Amino acid sequence: MKVLKFITSIIQKIISLINIVLIIVIVLNLFNLILSKVQDNSYITFLDYTYRIIEENDEQFNLKKGDFVLFDLKRTPEEEELVLFNNNGTVELGKVTEIAYEGLTIETKEDDIFTKNDQVLGTNIKTIHNLGDVITRLLSTRVLTVAIIIIVFTSIMQYILNKAQNKIKKKTEKPDFKSFNNPV
Repeated sequence: MKVLKFITSIIQKIISLINIVLIIVIVLNLFNLILSKVQDNSYITFLDYTYRIIEENDEQFNLKKGDFVLFDLKRTPEEEELVLFNNNGTVELGKVTEIAYEGLTIETKEDDIFTKNDQVLGTNIKTIHNLGDVITRLLSTRVLTVAIIIIVFTSIMQYILNKAQNKIKKKTEKPDFKSFNNPV
């Protein structure tokens, strides 16, 4: 009986851990979906941050496909920093080459562009290699659907294990005669 109790306890802990991970994936997916529908920008913002996942190698900015680039929307850029900027209605990635009072010169894939300071949307604060591939896979409707199905299945499994454990506990418990026979 003790072995069975131990095994069900371990299985319940594993299922609980799986459920926690799945809940995090579901919340992130839903959060990403809601923000992408609510915000009319071509980029998602949260707490004055946004991100860009690099879709192809970019030797000019030393970025590889699948890199995750995090931008601070409030930080003022300095020379040689990567920025997201508005280029005639298109959000582009560029590197600041010169800062002047009137604006910035930003190097892009095609050429250098002079833009006003208010056209800069965000300044790069962190680049994490290969994290973009993981995020792209996690933030998909397919993963959301699978996560919901698995969490329903694991919840049912936990319910069944709890029932089985309660039956085992009732069989092994000794009756408490004091509650039945009150001394006078």
